[in-house]
Amino acid sequence: MQSKSKPTVSFIVIAFNEQSRIAKTLKSIIQQETESIFEIIVVNDGSTDRTSQVAKNCLQDFTQSEVVDCQSNIGRGSARHLGSSHASGDLLAFVDSDVELPRDWLRHCYSMIYEGADAVSGIASPDGDCVVVARISGLTPHNRPGSAKLTGNNLLIKKSVLSVVPFRKIPYGDDIRLAWDLERMGFRVERLEKLVVEHSENKSYERTLVWQFQQGKDATKLLVEYRRWRVPDLAWVISLLFTLSLVFSNGILNSSSKLIAQVTYFFVVSTLFIFSRFLVEPFKARSYLAILVNTPLMISYLLGRSIGAIVYLWEFVFRPV
Repeated sequence: MQSKSKPTVSFIVIAFNEQSRIAKTLKSIIQQETESIFEIIVVNDGSTDRTSQVAKNCLQDFTQSEVVDCQSNIGRGSARHLGSSHASGDLLAFVDSDVELPRDWLRHCYSMIYEGADAVSGIASPDGDCVVVARISGLTPHNRPGSAKLTGNNLLIKKSVLSVVPFRKIPYGDDIRLAWDLERMGFRVERLEKLVVEHSENKSYERTLVWQFQQGKDATKLLVEYRRWRVPDLAWVISLLFTLSLVFSNGILNSSSKLIAQVTYFFVVSTLFIFSRFLVEPFKARSYLAILVNTPLMISYLLGRSIGAIVYLWEFVFRPV
């Protein structure tokens, strides 16, 4: 709904090199079926492509809008902070530029806020861990909730609440920390599991490998910081114990057997992950393709977990007194 009155909701869209995707995102926001007055703020986070110009073209007829250009990439958490500083609504809707909202997204989220929630999210499908696998294999993802009730790619939150518990200015894990910090402080957070948004990020396979490694490192920090165990934590610990058992099995297995056992283990873990995230068709080649594509990503993530643990122990041992 377009109006010159003060907006109730400020949509904040963070974008980095999303010239091929951001138009769909902005269109899905503009077409929200709601009586609420809203504005749209795009934070162009140092993009080197035409993201800024595409966004300005899309919003040229939407008067309550602004494109904020960063000279360099400042990261997701900082970009969300910057967008919040330009917002005038009492409710902030954070939407990533690789997400398309259903037309009733704001209506459903606003209703939950009206009923007493402080922050609410829908579910992104596929989730961030397996978008590239879905794109390459063509498998249909399960609409599966994440580890936290809130996700930064589609989130409606009271501005007053965010001023008390803000996004952290970090490149990874800012949204899950926000969700858990809000719960720690006693705020009410909700997840609408039937409200599904379409997620289609454009990261290359190579970038996704790096992303999984960095996510793994950050996940170890999360475990240390919050002491909250998740399925990925258990998978990492089991993987670490299995690998150590192979290292110390010199009198039982030779090098070739160890390598075969390790590779087999990673394929098994990858297969379980694919079954948990996708509608698997056992007699279709794309199911096996998904497992093959996912296995290096899984290895990268688990390696990141272990490196993260080493970094933490190093910092702990040599921490200044």
